[in-house]
Amino acid sequence: MPTKIGRPFAGGLRACGVLAFLLAAPLSAQEDDTRWEWWPEVDAYVHLGDQFRLYLLATTARNRAEDFGEGMLGAHVDLFLKPIGRPWLLHTPNVVKHHYLTFRAGYRYAWDLNDSSRCQEHRGVLEATFRYLPVARVVFINRSRLDLRDVNGEGSWRYRNRSRLERDLRLGSRVATPYLMAEFYYDSRYDAWNRQRYFVGIEWPIGATSVLDSYYCRQDDSRSSVAHVNAVGLALSLYF
Repeated sequence: MPTKIGRPFAGGLRACGVLAFLLAAPLSAQEDDTRWEWWPEVDAYVHLGDQFRLYLLATTARNRAEDFGEGMLGAHVDLFLKPIGRPWLLHTPNVVKHHYLTFRAGYRYAWDLNDSSRCQEHRGVLEATFRYLPVARVVFINRSRLDLRDVNGEGSWRYRNRSRLERDLRLGSRVATPYLMAEFYYDSRYDAWNRQRYFVGIEWPIGATSVLDSYYCRQDDSRSSVAHVNAVGLALSLYF
């Protein structure tokens, strides 16, 4: 892996201070190189003991004109290490929040919803996520991810570094979590950092074992025919 991959890592530590950028970013859907998209998602987490769980994913991305559509299915195994001894940690069904370090390995399949033969991707996923000690109960999270991709028979890899700031807020007996997040992509096809994503969102509890994540995402891509994407997402997480 090229050594220059490490250069933007320090920038990732500052990435969650992007709210000003989000407010200033051009949001007009009339730009030729900008597209609005809708990202619904359902995730299922099945506990397999104290240190492991199964993670299943189903998601799509569509734009309002329905001339773009992508679907994805995935299956993963999570491993939890280094429990966090924080008596003030609020109750949540997401056990990741109770660990400093987690690992993930999985497989995803993606296809074009309008023409399943046009774009198909097989993707192996390897992740490591670190949660850092909070300041004023604001938690910093950094995730490093490697995508091993086969798109229509052409192999490549992609490194993704994502930084997030979050704070749990008590809502009666439940916990809501507002957050800021940014992610940077390095693609081996271009030998370049070509994509950035900036998020602002909040996770809402639904019952005792479900969480709804609602967010806005701004995506900029220097190698795509659609250089800018404004996306609204809803992700329902179910914990078993």
